[in-house]
Amino acid sequence: MTRGKDYTRKGFRAAMLAAALAVAPYSGAARAEVYVFPQSGIRVETESDERLIAAQTLDGQSLWLAGLGIDADALAASHYAERVLFEIITEDGVRVTLSERDRPSLGADDRSSLEPLAAFADWFEWIDGDWLRIANAYESIYQMRDAAIRSGALIELTARAPLSAGIDAAREALESVKERVRFIDKRPLEPDSPSEYAPSPLTGIARRIESSGIAPLAITDLPAWTDDGRISIKGETEPGAHITIMVDGLSLANAKADADGSFALEITIEGENGERRVEIISERGGSSARSAYTVLLARGVTPLMIEPSVYPVTDAFDLYVYTLPDASIELTTPSRSMRGPANGSGFLYFSLSIRRGQSADYTATASAPGLAPASARITLERTLSEQESIQDFRANARSIPYDRLAGDEPGAAGRYVELRGLIGAVEEHDGLPALVLYTSNPGMGSWRDPVYIYCDRTLRFEQGDVLTVLAVTRGETALVSGEALPALDAMHYLR
Repeated sequence: MTRGKDYTRKGFRAAMLAAALAVAPYSGAARAEVYVFPQSGIRVETESDERLIAAQTLDGQSLWLAGLGIDADALAASHYAERVLFEIITEDGVRVTLSERDRPSLGADDRSSLEPLAAFADWFEWIDGDWLRIANAYESIYQMRDAAIRSGALIELTARAPLSAGIDAAREALESVKERVRFIDKRPLEPDSPSEYAPSPLTGIARRIESSGIAPLAITDLPAWTDDGRISIKGETEPGAHITIMVDGLSLANAKADADGSFALEITIEGENGERRVEIISERGGSSARSAYTVLLARGVTPLMIEPSVYPVTDAFDLYVYTLPDASIELTTPSRSMRGPANGSGFLYFSLSIRRGQSADYTATASAPGLAPASARITLERTLSEQESIQDFRANARSIPYDRLAGDEPGAAGRYVELRGLIGAVEEHDGLPALVLYTSNPGMGSWRDPVYIYCDRTLRFEQGDVLTVLAVTRGETALVSGEALPALDAMHYLR
């Protein structure tokens, strides 16, 4: 199935406004602002020290988001993929999102429909009658989520807090926002309003591939391609910052941001057709920032760029194609060919699927009158999400007696095990943590049966913490304080 709609960069956000946020924020007596999402039937109030990010507020906050290392267009695409209506960022850095999805098809009633969401939870409980609360601790964040069925849709409120802030910070932010969410009558779209929207097309701005630095830097205008080599670049940064534009490692232009931090430059790209790396660098005093983008030079040929709707890709995804308006497009997949015309913005997407653990090649060809056709190829791999990886691991894990964890019989190495225990010590091995984990606590007495676990990343766990580790046996021992302990390599960590 192919679909296309006339959404330019500005048109995309206008479509999101029409579909979700028809009412602008207004001042409230005790709250900073009120937002209404009429199509979803949701109203939310914000506190004075919070920021609400949605289609309605995105344009005015791109520079602020850039200062946090968040790209506004990437965030918009992420919100679209996750069906996020809004995101609230608190003064403490906790991020709370509200998403609306189709009601899960499993289960005879609301409760049984929600229960599968807790399959990978560190813990969960039912609260307020019909809300399912799910909590997880990951390598860098605590996540707490409340889910319920409202008006036939799955509503999820999710709070993510840094480990340094603690799980209570996630809980407090979640409950605070939840108290301020109201479910109201849904208002259907007007007949002329768009019923669906797509992420910001690359026809309006180039695709960012890299960013670094601590200074704010937001690029507001940079075309995804040029047919004559000329490019206009506009952006916002620190007032008076020195701006350098580099193409494929060569400096082409310099400028100085004005008193408001705005800057504008024009450059000309020479050479053969193809993708070029355009880098914008902002420097002032001891602070700097840089962002790199891909820009296509397409002299005499049909410009063409492709990318998946989400990456890593999921079982079902869309492949976005960007070219000239009304150009003819053919997509070749491993099993079939698909054709269709680009819309008035030069955008088209194909709905595709791929199985877990597989990779596939996709080739798009675009043709426009008076120009040579162009082809672009992309290889996509269906990797596992963290939850899928944990699920597969647990499906292959086996219960192994403690005295056989370090056995020397054939096949002793490479066995999957799930261990829950108390951290007795945290050591360092080749620059990464290693844990002494006591895995048995019979009768709630003293912990025993220690193992030595080599970690593959920096952890925020401490001595005395209790956690679950999904690990792979090494088939050998590690000498710790004169005692030979079974050695394992950690794959996943769960509270």
